[in-house]
Amino acid sequence: MEYRWVGKNIDINLAKSKIEEFLKEQNYKMERSESPLSITWRATLRQKNRTRQIMIIVTGGPDDFKINFRGGHGLDHLLKSSLITQFFGVAALLRDSYEALDFYKQAEEKFWRKMEEALG
Repeated sequence: MEYRWVGKNIDINLAKSKIEEFLKEQNYKMERSESPLSITWRATLRQKNRTRQIMIIVTGGPDDFKINFRGGHGLDHLLKSSLITQFFGVAALLRDSYEALDFYKQAEEKFWRKMEEALG
């Protein structure tokens, strides 16, 4: 999900610090990369013998910027899912998929609450 702040003169450094604070509070291991146009965090959390990954991207300046939260599973998860289906059937695949979906939904809700408190 992406959220955009326009005309609010938001301190980008405050947004950066709150994003990193959130990731630390949630026990994510993170990497941050910056370019002239964006800042990207790639964060990984090990949970119940599973690895969960999110990406947060900030673009723009104080009067017009966006924060994009991406959580989910990509190609690696699909490959693992196909193997699980072969060995354990559809029920295990569905359970894992729903657990992952629930995890990412909760993570995103917590993230946006933190951003709303900090940035308004």
